[in-house]
Amino acid sequence: MIIRMSALKNASITAVTSCDNSTGKDLGAMESGLTAYAALHHLATSTGQLRVRVQSSSSSGFGAGSPGTDRFTFTSCAERRAQWGTPIAGPTSTNQPFWRSVWETSVAAAAQPVVSGYKFLVELGIQ
Repeated sequence: MIIRMSALKNASITAVTSCDNSTGKDLGAMESGLTAYAALHHLATSTGQLRVRVQSSSSSGFGAGSPGTDRFTFTSCAERRAQWGTPIAGPTSTNQPFWRSVWETSVAAAAQPVVSGYKFLVELGIQ
């Protein structure tokens, strides 16, 4: 099977410098008969482990009223590797066509603000 993927976050050239999230992209809602697929390519490491999630929302800004629903949570990792999320079959309970990635580190610190040195690529495909 070939899945057409869209990059939610491409930090493959320039490493990220903080915990953050990508801009929401309208990739479509999960309708009946469709399946969502997500992949994480962890290309360079740093201190601690990188944690990445993919969220969907009904709002493009993922605001306070619609902060996003976690759809994929990748296993924290400290080494270079690739992961596939468990595919999600549609329909989902609500119309949430906007998708983004969220990344953070597992370094033991209150609200760890710096994630320096991680390079990765997060992709999503719906078909």
